[in-house]
Amino acid sequence: MSSTTTAGLRQPIEPFFVGQVPAVKTALNLVARIAATRATVLITGETGTGKDVIARLLHARSDRADRPFFAVNCGALADSLIESELFGHARGAFTGANAQRAGKFAAAHGGTLFFDEVTSMSPHTQSALLRVLQSGEYCPIGSEQTMVCDVRVIAAANRELRELVSAGSFRADLFYRLNIVRIHLPPLRERREDLAMLIDHFLRVFADRYDRGAMQLDPVSRRQLHDYDYPGNVRELETIIHRATLLADGPVVSVEGLLDPASAPAAACAPSAPLGSFHRDKARMVEKFERDYLVAAMRRSRGVVTEAAKAAGLSERNFHLKLRKYGLGRHTLLTDCSPG
Repeated sequence: MSSTTTAGLRQPIEPFFVGQVPAVKTALNLVARIAATRATVLITGETGTGKDVIARLLHARSDRADRPFFAVNCGALADSLIESELFGHARGAFTGANAQRAGKFAAAHGGTLFFDEVTSMSPHTQSALLRVLQSGEYCPIGSEQTMVCDVRVIAAANRELRELVSAGSFRADLFYRLNIVRIHLPPLRERREDLAMLIDHFLRVFADRYDRGAMQLDPVSRRQLHDYDYPGNVRELETIIHRATLLADGPVVSVEGLLDPASAPAAACAPSAPLGSFHRDKARMVEKFERDYLVAAMRRSRGVVTEAAKAAGLSERNFHLKLRKYGLGRHTLLTDCSPG
């Protein structure tokens, strides 16, 4: 599967969006109400909130479900390539165009095209997309032949399009064409009530994928995940559980050493807590990170310092010095379950 496009295959299994907070219920209710229509949909939200899942869900619940679905990551395609990717080109249209090529609009005829990171489109590509939305017509690059397509367009943006319109970097008329129905997905930090459900969902997914049997998260890790800030949203949580499942030695999964310490709120950083010295509080966070990392590294290496140091990218001598600094012995590392 390409990083820029997703092959337009039939979807045998309907996508599953996990969540029950009011904002998620509102989004899913909108999906249920407009999936069967041909309306253009704009999905907004931070990176990693699940905009691609909602797009696939809209397609799966439409009368186009047995037709192609293509995702195009506008941010991953150069301006010189995106028009050819979307509209195709005639032979000889540019250097290297040795044969005629159909674009995504032709391939997705009767189905759905999902434009991720639509804010990355150049003004010229915005104009070409606007023409398709207005008339259903386009011209391949280097061709004078007008093509007609029947494609439902779904777009996603992780930036506020109204602000880009005001700044002159996004066409107002295209914005209004895309914004027929808007579905907004909240960041994960605003839907902590869904965390337990999401964690258990991903544990089942990856336990099944790797044939690990039933797996559970240890209580300390569950608390850490509940307090974490998730700058990468649901996608980051999925990655953390995926990695933790792979590294688990048994049915109990730990996330020690897998969280970004900068996104793990400390008591000193909470709005209701008094702030201490910047340098002192920073040093405490660094020390906590180092200790937690050492514990995790030693547990994964089953107490073999040479292997743990190599995995950490540190010399064995430096690794020993850090173990002594935090009073960590092999016996303590393999039996102590406290987070430090």
